[in-house]
Amino acid sequence: MRSTRFGHLWIFGIVSLLLGTTGHAQVRCDRFEIIANLDGHTLTVSLDTDLPDETTLMTSVNRLYWQSGSDDAYSESYLSGRFTVADWRRPRQIDVRDEIWQRALKDRQELLARIGEPFTVRKIQDDIEVDFTVPINQKEPRFGRRNEKLTGSKVTMTTTGLRIIEAAEKIKLPLGISEDAANTKTPVHAHNLKKGKMYRLTDRAPLMPRREGKDIGDISRVRELGEGDIIEVLDKDESGSSPWYRVNAVGKAGERIGTGWINSTALLSHELWEAEKGEPPRDSYKQLGRIDDLSYANVERLSIRIEVPLSRTHEEVEGTLKQAALDLYEKERRRPKAISVFAYMPGDDYESVYTVGKADYAPNGKWEDAAQRAPMKFSVDLGTAYFEVSKLAEKYGRGTEIQLKSPSGDAVKISGSTDDWSDRQIIESVPPETPVEVVDYKVWALTSTNFTIWYRVKLQHRGRVITGWVRRSNVEE
Repeated sequence: MRSTRFGHLWIFGIVSLLLGTTGHAQVRCDRFEIIANLDGHTLTVSLDTDLPDETTLMTSVNRLYWQSGSDDAYSESYLSGRFTVADWRRPRQIDVRDEIWQRALKDRQELLARIGEPFTVRKIQDDIEVDFTVPINQKEPRFGRRNEKLTGSKVTMTTTGLRIIEAAEKIKLPLGISEDAANTKTPVHAHNLKKGKMYRLTDRAPLMPRREGKDIGDISRVRELGEGDIIEVLDKDESGSSPWYRVNAVGKAGERIGTGWINSTALLSHELWEAEKGEPPRDSYKQLGRIDDLSYANVERLSIRIEVPLSRTHEEVEGTLKQAALDLYEKERRRPKAISVFAYMPGDDYESVYTVGKADYAPNGKWEDAAQRAPMKFSVDLGTAYFEVSKLAEKYGRGTEIQLKSPSGDAVKISGSTDDWSDRQIIESVPPETPVEVVDYKVWALTSTNFTIWYRVKLQHRGRVITGWVRRSNVEE
């Protein structure tokens, strides 16, 4: 009897421990990406996220339109409703033919006409918008009351203090476009890349200095390509069991990486899409986080944070900030009285002070004049850090071969971390003028005029390949 009672107590203790752990558990989200592909008038959508399968989602696939005599934007949906993450882990196909949306619009017009509010349509958006939102009313207890236990880099805080997650994707498909003219591209198999074509990578891949290079010198010169980088196929060798490609590689921001060889087996994990030739638009940008509502009384003021790719001129960066302000101004149903744009370099902490520059679009160009009746103007303030980092990224970009420098004449320390230069993190100490290849760099921008940069280098020393970080003074002339 004693052993049975002890067993019951032991089981009760374990159950209590598990329940207690669950009561304090949190849900973390660091990945929440929409994957959308258009084939004719069929839109295939899935969601890549680390949220639990049972997470509730609000999902819509819609198109905006504007009524005559109004600047407000309205939408009608191809699909809208409440789902779970599990519903979107696998791709779902959505019919986006014109007549589906037009039927929904007609039903709306007839409904409002019956209640004495008829309207005509002034403009229809060319894009279809896919929106996913993680709302506050979750059934899963781990989220806590009103998502109070929801954490992670993808979580944003509303102005009322609520935690939500949002993602949106736009797909170009004007009404009236024919089936043949609609986007019918499909991914290209890794074995079927064509000479003269460009492809965008969706994963990592090694860029080899030679086809099947195996000696230690070749290994030390292998460069790693990353997601978003573009390869242009210069030649194709099919003499082996799997094709080899000689390629020219360009980074996602347009910086040159170099020429080398890639085996097709290294590309099997990629979803390869043919890329358009030419650089991205020089006023393109990436929105960071949510739009902040800083309105007061009846004066609507909004601010947005954006990421600007490196290597743009002063005029192009200024144009990018202005374009971001105008995009937000046109997007809002109620035209804001003032908009601020804060710009950051790739990889910067956008929760801190801006590192590229700032632009205001407001009466007299002044944020503080938002309540005044005055012409809307721009005021732009750009720092120096962005342009200095751009020059360094071009001069000492991935694949650059240099000799290490030491202003003091002492040995150059190779560290495993940019944050810790104590002996426990030092991988090796090498003489000045040791030849290395720059494989990466890391920027910590404090403000738009003050930054620190480190370089990750690869070298061969005492018969082994070493990769680690060195200080700015060990690289730059």
